[in-house]
Amino acid sequence: MQVPYAIGPTPHRGGPGSKGLFATSDIKKGTIVWNIHKAKVQLVSLDEAEKMCAEIDAKGEFHVGHDIFQYSYFDQQGNMVDITSDDGRYFNHDPEPNTCEGRQYARMLKEHSASGTDSEMSTDRSTDDNSANTEIDEFRETKYDIDSSYAMRDIAKGEELLSDYGCFGVEPDWFLKLLVKHDVPSDYY
Repeated sequence: MQVPYAIGPTPHRGGPGSKGLFATSDIKKGTIVWNIHKAKVQLVSLDEAEKMCAEIDAKGEFHVGHDIFQYSYFDQQGNMVDITSDDGRYFNHDPEPNTCEGRQYARMLKEHSASGTDSEMSTDRSTDDNSANTEIDEFRETKYDIDSSYAMRDIAKGEELLSDYGCFGVEPDWFLKLLVKHDVPSDYY
């Protein structure tokens, strides 16, 4: 984490024992909140991830509580990002987050610049395939890291840090099928 934070209870999000991240000081819009390059993460290639998931599935160990599935996502390059050892795992999902990944943040800044407005940024991620490819090329020209998280707006001390899980990379079909097979909630994918 790149900002002062505390881990605290969030029973309203996931029941008793649920935890989340809370800002312990004010955070300015555009501040890097979580940096993948400084986090305790393990990147697992798509082939390795599929093999690992198949082995866990064959052993019957695939369940909601299994950390690798609860605290992992696929990045924009197709790697499985295992954050089981990093406090970033306590970002909770919200469809109206206050943080987002770098590519989304750069896109939103570009849209705001074009519209000449400084209103709340939209979290709409809908694009067609051609615009998504152009967006990736244009992203390379920005200062924002594609897989790190930024404050979308000013965040007040005490506010929970939230992320829209759907804005990370695209989960491969085989992974989504395993989630369905084992009744793992996937409504934010």
